[in-house]
Amino acid sequence: MSGLKNKNTARFHSDKQQSERASRANILFISQNITAFKIKATKTDLIAFENFKNQIEAFTDKQKSYIDCMYEKTMAGLGLPFYKGQKSKYGVRFK
Repeated sequence: MSGLKNKNTARFHSDKQQSERASRANILFISQNITAFKIKATKTDLIAFENFKNQIEAFTDKQKSYIDCMYEKTMAGLGLPFYKGQKSKYGVRFK
């Protein structure tokens, strides 16, 4: 066994890159369904959406979380199942 060496050759994608792509896709989805988003969005949400839509640099983790919340509001505005964001002792609540 003297000639064998452990060498890690696995290639994994970056979770940060994946979450960035997902956030960009969510922004696009919200843009395409802006009327549904406006049904549930607050004034702050609308301002944040415009800022995120025009943002060139990578999103921070907090911004990605906020974008996820805006996506869920869009789903609610479309009348589709959405994640409410509150957990109960019985599991995650969906509306």
